[in-house]
Amino acid sequence: MSKRLLLIVGLAAVLAALAGCGTAGGTAGHTPIPTPVPQRAGVTPTPAIPALGPEAARRFTEDGIAAAQENDWERAEQQFAQAVRADNRNAANYYNHGIALMRLGRNTEAATELRMAVSLRADSPQAQTALGVGYLNNNDLNSALAQFQAAVNRDPNDLDAQNNLGAVYLKMGRLDEAERALKKILLVNFKYINAHINMALIYYYRGKPQLAERIFRNAGEIDPRNADLMANFGFMLYKVGELAMAKAQLEKALTINANNVVALTNLGALEILLRKFDRALMHLEQAAQLAPGNAQAWCNLGVARRVSDNADGAEQAYKKAIALDPQLAEAVLNYGIFLEQVRQDKNAALAQYARYLSLAQNAPDANRRVTDWMRYIQNPPPPRAQQQETPPPEEQPTGDEPTPVDGGTDQ
Repeated sequence: MSKRLLLIVGLAAVLAALAGCGTAGGTAGHTPIPTPVPQRAGVTPTPAIPALGPEAARRFTEDGIAAAQENDWERAEQQFAQAVRADNRNAANYYNHGIALMRLGRNTEAATELRMAVSLRADSPQAQTALGVGYLNNNDLNSALAQFQAAVNRDPNDLDAQNNLGAVYLKMGRLDEAERALKKILLVNFKYINAHINMALIYYYRGKPQLAERIFRNAGEIDPRNADLMANFGFMLYKVGELAMAKAQLEKALTINANNVVALTNLGALEILLRKFDRALMHLEQAAQLAPGNAQAWCNLGVARRVSDNADGAEQAYKKAIALDPQLAEAVLNYGIFLEQVRQDKNAALAQYARYLSLAQNAPDANRRVTDWMRYIQNPPPPRAQQQETPPPEEQPTGDEPTPVDGGTDQ
């Protein structure tokens, strides 16, 4: 494999999830998608509050929930949209439609629907939480923070709201405030696993992976069947280079929940590094199918398809990732590499490289070699000089080096 492909490793800061059919509870691991970018700090809620309006709306809602349970979010979105049209004064219909849009990565539309749900049912904790997650998925961190802070102010004993607040602070890099919020939870309920996960992530980001590992392992003693815990622990082990241990944690997460998107995305990234391309492709295809709105999963799927010699499929995946999240720098960079090396379209590659540099200019882990690649394209050495001046293989502007990136903070 050549030296340039970036793999996005998804990390999920855990927010409270909403359970299906109106019952609260559960957590999601997340993103990714594959992405050290935020798979973003938020668990995506799930449908749904059963519609109580006209019979037609109820039928559309039931069909939508059935589709969601099959992970057919396109059909679920269509059915929930029909429910809104049939009964546009029912908050549950807007809520469900917003959740489906969120799952598809249509986050701006999702936030609009969820605001309608809240306006109709201001007393609904589910709708309030979903709106906060919607803001978070749309990278509107200040609005997400305000939404969850309002939830905490409304009910200081709402541990899910307190955890969500901590997760947003974590996504914003405000680690001290995140830690204070999470400690309040653990003083009330030490068995609240989401707070342990997020606390471990705080110490990882502070450069204290050994302390983070201790927190992960202690939390595993409390809840040894928590797939999100294992997926996040596997991510951290991947990042610190403990690949065998990371693989074990990610596989263990999938034995508990075969549909854990963060575990699937990260295991796929790890398998590419291990050159187990068929298994990587299998896991990443599954991740993208389960979470079609997860830009990080699509970006990593592009890598897997490319190394499997599926150029058209790789390009489709890269374009999908960028369409879902135009700010996902790693997807932009990978697409630029693809355009240069596979499509041989130097001008298009230069445009993607320039866009990447703009997106990643303040990122501490930005790839500093991109400017050299651009210069190489713009001013290639003449053939004779090229023989004398070609850099060593590991420095050549050719190749794909899977580089884990922080999948961010997301569910």
